Amino acid sequence: CKEIKTIKFTFVTKERIGTKWTEQKSVVKMQHVPLMIYYKQEYPKVGLELLYAHGKNDNNALINTNGFPWVNVNLNPYSSNMTEDQHHTIYDMGLQSLSVIMEHLWKKYDKKAPSMVKLDADVMWDGHSCYQITMENPSFKFIDYTVQKGETLFSIARKLKVNEFMIKERNNLSDFYAVKEGQVIKIPEDYAKKMTLYLDKKRLLPLVMKVYDDKGLYEDYMYFGIEMNPVILPDEFTPDFKGYGF
Repeated sequence: CKEIKTIKFTFVTKERIGTKWTEQKSVVKMQHVPLMIYYKQEYPKVGLELLYAHGKNDNNALINTNGFPWVNVNLNPYSSNMTEDQHHTIYDMGLQSLSVIMEHLWKKYDKKAPSMVKLDADVMWDGHSCYQITMENPSFKFIDYTVQKGETLFSIARKLKVNEFMIKERNNLSDFYAVKEGQVIKIPEDYAKKMTLYLDKKRLLPLVMKVYDDKGLYEDYMYFGIEMNPVILPDEFTPDFKGYGF
């Protein structure tokens, strides 16, 4: 994952929101440094396009809603319109965020980590032979956390390598900024109680990630047609690129 500079893929997400499930399918291309993302949604919002280029457009994402109000809109990636009913922001798109979480857990549990991991039967995914790896954390629980000055759920999650939406939902908070200094909230001690990965044997890239919390399956991410380090022209991250609908 750390060797990825550019990547293209089709991304299917299933996320538990309360007692319901949301599902999205998008075609994505991105560059990691500086971060640039283009994606076009296939469902549920057919034809919706997003374009983000770090340092451009006041660091806002340009959205073609492909529907009412029939105009492009600029949105802060951390805004409520961009994060509503989403487990993650666009900054977590791709595979590198996953590698950061896994590396953190491995270092955190040190000598205990190997006993938390098991290798299951190989699986085929999208035409690739994959290792099936499960990491279980029997000590997963929610703990008290005192909010520090200037913190939001986003900054807390980044610092502790946990999921900001899980914190928001567990504490019945109205948004990701609805905390104040000194407030005690419940946070997950780790990112997940269990994670299952399908790891491409040749490229060592995760093609499927299933994440479980204390209630069961929490999120399911599936990658198809991954192209690692393809040539992506700079103008492919501009709204005037041929074929875009902005």
